[in-house]
Amino acid sequence: MAHNHLHVQGGPAWARRLGHAHASFCLGILHGVAGSSHFLGVLPALALPTRVAAVTYIGAFGVGTVLAMTAFAAVIGSVGGHVRHGAVLYRGMMRAAATLAIAIGAFWLW
Repeated sequence: MAHNHLHVQGGPAWARRLGHAHASFCLGILHGVAGSSHFLGVLPALALPTRVAAVTYIGAFGVGTVLAMTAFAAVIGSVGGHVRHGAVLYRGMMRAAATLAIAIGAFWLW
């Protein structure tokens, strides 16, 4: 099956090793920048007694967020990477993820 899209041919070696994953990587960065967690993450820092404590908290929040998202993506990616695209398990994973996302969104809206 033929497909056309931009491939990463230049840049650092880690970007070239991503291959098709560059789209997921960039989407993850955009997702992380666009969320409301930044606002909610700053609120507890406002109550801390010193500026150093607040900056340390915000730094730990950022690092923890990146590590959690990386671990989640690694688990899902490793499971999905071992499954053929047409397989029943792959389709089940996609349906489960979509259903969970819709359910969480509906709960938040409610």
